[in-house]
Amino acid sequence: MSEYELDLLRQRGLATRDSKAQCGELRFTLPPGYCWGESGRIEFDPDQRVAGAIRLVFEKFRELGSSRQVYLWFLAAGLSLPVVRRNAAARHIE
Repeated sequence: MSEYELDLLRQRGLATRDSKAQCGELRFTLPPGYCWGESGRIEFDPDQRVAGAIRLVFEKFRELGSSRQVYLWFLAAGLSLPVVRRNAAARHIE
């Protein structure tokens, strides 16, 4: 494909994304601890362990003031954070 054709495809893709965003229909992969609710809004994950870990990150950030300090605190406390694992069929949190 020529450079022009590739650029045209990219422009169409971006226009489609922007159109969906304006209509409120844009869906994208969310970080661990969040999920799409039935109403189409972003909500905390219903798994209380996952949601609790994410809330703890925000609480510690307010307390300590930097993401590096939060990271070091988690290491020192021996706690782990939720991670999203994806494969072709499903998405699950460990």
